Amino acid sequence: MKSTKTPPAVTHWAVSPKSSGRCFADGRAALCASILLSGCAMLAAQAPGKASTSETEMRKHYDAAYHLQAAGNVEGADQEHRLFLDEALHHVANVRANIGEYARAEPLYQEALQLDPDDTELQFDYAKAAMDAEDPQKAEHLAAEILGHNAPIGVARRTSLMRIQAEALRSLGQHEQALDLFRSAVALDPSFDNVYALGNAYLWVGDKADGAKVFAKMLTQFGETAVIRMDLGRGYAEANDFPEAITEFRKAIAMGGRLRGVHYSLGACYLSLSDASPDEAEQEFRKELALQPNDPFSYPQLGKIALSQHNYAEAGHDLKRAVALNPDSADNYLLLAQLYTETSHDSDAMAALRKAIAMTTDPSRNHYAIHAAHYQLGRLLIQNGDPSAGKAEMKIAEDLLSRSDLQDQNTLNGKPQVQLPIESTRVASAQEKAQDDAYEKSIAPLLASSYNNLGVHAAIRGDYPIAAACFRQAAAWNPALEGVQGNWGRAAFAAHEYADAVNPLRNALHSHPGDRETRVELGVSQYQTADYAGAAQTLGPIASSLAGNPSLAALYAESQAKSGSEKPVEASGGSTTNMR
Repeated sequence: MKSTKTPPAVTHWAVSPKSSGRCFADGRAALCASILLSGCAMLAAQAPGKASTSETEMRKHYDAAYHLQAAGNVEGADQEHRLFLDEALHHVANVRANIGEYARAEPLYQEALQLDPDDTELQFDYAKAAMDAEDPQKAEHLAAEILGHNAPIGVARRTSLMRIQAEALRSLGQHEQALDLFRSAVALDPSFDNVYALGNAYLWVGDKADGAKVFAKMLTQFGETAVIRMDLGRGYAEANDFPEAITEFRKAIAMGGRLRGVHYSLGACYLSLSDASPDEAEQEFRKELALQPNDPFSYPQLGKIALSQHNYAEAGHDLKRAVALNPDSADNYLLLAQLYTETSHDSDAMAALRKAIAMTTDPSRNHYAIHAAHYQLGRLLIQNGDPSAGKAEMKIAEDLLSRSDLQDQNTLNGKPQVQLPIESTRVASAQEKAQDDAYEKSIAPLLASSYNNLGVHAAIRGDYPIAAACFRQAAAWNPALEGVQGNWGRAAFAAHEYADAVNPLRNALHSHPGDRETRVELGVSQYQTADYAGAAQTLGPIASSLAGNPSLAALYAESQAKSGSEKPVEASGGSTTNMR
C-alpha cells in the first residue's frame, strides 16, 4: 500500500499549569487522519532569567512580560515581549553599526522593524547606519518614510532626517532634489550642521561658487576659528577641490594651536595633487607626528611615500609602526603585503594578505577595496605553485570588483579620493569587538527566552508558521535553550514546513532519542522532502511498532523501497513493508 503525502495536522495544544512560565503539551499529529502518535510533546515557555544588561527600559519590558504571563494575560505578555525584543535588537544593531559592521547590523534592524514598524527612533538609527555604510537606497527610503508620516519629532531631529535623505539622494545622483532638501533644512534650522551640509552639497554637485558663498556666510555667522577653517578644508577636500582645501588647512594652521589632524589633512591633500611633491606631504605628516607621536594615520602615509620611492627600510619601519598603533586595520596589512611583495618575501606577503582578508568582516567597506587583497593573494599563490587556490582567490576578487562597480553605479558621486582622519566607515578594534561580543552574549539568553515564549503563544493560537519563525529566532540566539529545537521542529512540522523542520527535529531527537513523537515527525518530514534513506533510518528503531498504523507503516515501507533498504516483511492489512 502506497501512503499518501497529505500533510499531518496538529490537533491539540493544551496548557499545563505546572511551569512558572507556561507549558504547552500533547501536540499530536495525524497523517491521513490515521497515524495515531503516542507520547507528549512539550512546548515549554522559559522562566525569566537574570538580565545582565543595565538598560532600564528593556529590563522593564522583559519583567513585565513575565508578570503578565504569570497572571494569565498572554496578550499583554506578548506585547511586552515584542517591546523588549524591539529595544534589545535595536541596541545590538546600533552596537554593530557603530563598529562598522553594517552587514551584521542590518538583519537586526529589519527584525526590530517587523516587531514595531512605527518605531521612529529605530528607523532613524537604521537610516544613519545605512548612509554611513553607503547604502543610500535604504537610507533614503527610511528617512522619507519617517518624514512622510509627519510624526511629532523635534526640529533638530527633523532636519537631521532631511540631511540624511538629502545625502542619500545626492549619492543617487538626484542632485536638485537633494539641494532642495538641504536648503529646506537650513530654512527650518540654520544650525552649523545644516548650513555646513548645504555648503558641502553645493561643492559635491560641482557648484563651487555657491558652496564658497555658503562657507563665507558661515564665517560671518559662526565666527572664524581654526576649527571652522579646518571644517571648511575638509568640505573642499571631500569634494576633491584640493587647492581650496589646502588654502583652508593652511589658514587653520596659521591661526595657531595644536589642532589634531590638520597637518595630516594638509599632507593628504598634497598627495592628492598630481603635480605636488611627496616631500611636502611627508613634511606635514612628520609635523602631525611631532604633535601626536602615536598618530595612527600618518605612519601609513609615510609608508606609502617610502614605498613609492623604493625606500624599503624606511617603509618597513613606518608600516610596522602603523600596524603596532592600529593592529585592527586591514589597510595596514595591505601595505605591508605590498612591501613584502616588492622585496620578494612572498610567504610574508601572503600572510599579510590573509590577515587583511580575515579582518575585513564586511567586504563592502571602502567600495569593496578588499578585492585587491584577494587578487594579489591569488597571483602569489599561482606564482608559488598553488594554481587551484590562486584561481579561487582570483574568482573572489572578480566577484567583489563586480559588486564594487554596481555600488558605484548606484552611488554616482563615489567616495572622496582623499583619506581624512575622520572616516564614516569605521573598522572595529579588537577591544571594541570584544565588548560587542560580551554584550551580545549577555543579552542573547533574554532574546531567546522572549522569542521562545512568543512562539509558544503563537502555537497555542494555532499560528504555526509564526510560531516556527519565533522558535527559529530563539534557536539562533541560544541554540542550547532547553526545548527550543523541539519547539521549532514541531511548529515547522505542524505548519507543513517540512524542509525547515528536519534539522531542529534531528537535534531534538539527538538530545532525546527515546522521544517517539519527535522520531515520527522527523521521519515524516524526511519522507516529505524525499530523503527516503533518512526516513527509513529514523523510523527503523520503532519499525516493529508501526504495524498498527497502516499509513505510517506504508510510509516506512515506501522509504525502505525507494532507498534500497532491507528485505520486505508482511505488515498488517496484507501490505508489504521492510521491517527490521
